[in-house]
Amino acid sequence: MSIRMFVALFALFIVSAPSVQAQVPCEAHRLFNTTGQELVYISPMPTPWWGIKYFVEWDAEVDTAYVALGVNRHQNSGITPDTLEMRILADKLPSIQVLDHKTVVVPPNLQGLVPDGYYIMEFEFSPPVAFVPGQSRFWLSWRLRGPAGDQARIRLKYPAANARRSVVIGAAGDTTIATVFVKQALGLGRQDSVDLWGEVHVCYPNGIPVELSAFSAAYRDGQAHLRWETATETNNYGFDIERLAATSEEDGLRVWQRIGFIEGHGSTTEPHLYTFVDKSPADAIQAGGNVVYRLRQIDTDGTTELSHVAQIQIPIKTGFVLEQSYPNPASLTDGRTTLILQLAEEVPVRLDLYDALGRHVRTVQDGLMDSGRHFLDVSLAGLHTGSYFFRLTAGDQHLTRRMLVTE
Repeated sequence: MSIRMFVALFALFIVSAPSVQAQVPCEAHRLFNTTGQELVYISPMPTPWWGIKYFVEWDAEVDTAYVALGVNRHQNSGITPDTLEMRILADKLPSIQVLDHKTVVVPPNLQGLVPDGYYIMEFEFSPPVAFVPGQSRFWLSWRLRGPAGDQARIRLKYPAANARRSVVIGAAGDTTIATVFVKQALGLGRQDSVDLWGEVHVCYPNGIPVELSAFSAAYRDGQAHLRWETATETNNYGFDIERLAATSEEDGLRVWQRIGFIEGHGSTTEPHLYTFVDKSPADAIQAGGNVVYRLRQIDTDGTTELSHVAQIQIPIKTGFVLEQSYPNPASLTDGRTTLILQLAEEVPVRLDLYDALGRHVRTVQDGLMDSGRHFLDVSLAGLHTGSYFFRLTAGDQHLTRRMLVTE
C-alpha cells in the first residue's frame, strides 16, 4: 500500500482501486450540495461511523471513494497515530454487511503539533473491489480513531441537497440523520439541513447498452431543454424520456412519467446528438423548485437501461408554499385532512386532487385568494386507500404534494 501526502486546504482522503480498462463505463456519484456553504463539525476521537447512501442502476464496482475531513492533533498525543477506517456496506441495515473495508494510518510526524493541519492521502483497495448489483443501494461509511485528545474535523455542506442520505450509523446498525446529530453543536435552525461531503466513483463491468457521453437539462422561457450525446450505439431502438413526478420521497416512493420518445440510430460507432423539449416542466416541480429527468434507453430486442438523472431549477416566488397535508397518512375513519397554503400576494388559486393513475378526483379550491397563510380542510369522502396527489396552481406557479390514505 503506497501513501502520498501533501498539505491541502482541507483534508481529502482518496480511496482508489486498481485501474480498469478504458472501455468499461464509469461515473462519479456526488450527492452533496456542491455550491453550498462549507461547515465543519468538530468530533472527539473516536468519531462515530458516518455514512452516505448511494444507488446504482446497473451492476457496479466501487473503485474509488472520497471523504473530506481534518485532524486537530493534541500536543500530548506524542507519536500515537490517528487512523482512518473506510467501509462499503450493503444496504441491509441494521445488519452490517461489509463489502470492502480498509484502514490507513495517519502518521503523526506529518501532522506535527499544528492544530489545523490538513493533508491529502491516497491508498488503494486490494482486489476484488466491492461489487454492488444493479438496482441496489449501498453505503459509503467512515470513521477516524486516535488519541483521546485529538479531534476530527468533519466537512459538511449547507443547505443539504438530500439530507436523508447522510447519516450517523450506530453500533447496532441504527441510523441518525447527520443533520440531527450535528444540529445543536453547529447551532442550526429547525429548517436547516446539511450533507456529508463524500463521493464514490463506480464502474460497470457488464457495460450498458448505449454509451452516453453527456446528458444535461436547461430551463429557458418556461421550458426544459434536454440534450444528450452518445459515443457509440448498439441495437439502439431509441430513448424514452422520463420525468420524476412531484411526489414526496419520504416513504421511498418515486414515480416516473414517460413524456416522450426519440428514435435511436441502431448500431453505429459515430457520435450522435439528441434533443428534446419539455413544454410543461412546472407540472412536475419538486418542493425545492427542481424538475428531474432521466432517459430509458431501449434496445431493438426490448431490453432497457436507465441513464443518470439531469435536472433543471424553476424559480419559485418567495412566500409561495404548499406544506405537506396532515395527518399523513390520512385515515378514512377520521374522514379529513388539512393543507396549509402560503401566498405572497393575492392570486387565482386552483387546488386539484388526483389519484395514483393521474385521474382527476375533485377540485378542492378554485378562486381568488388573499396573500398570507391559509388552512384548507379537505374531505376524504369517496376516496379509497392508496396514494393521491394534490396539485396547486397559483398564477403561473405549480406545486404538488402526495397524500397516503389508510383505513
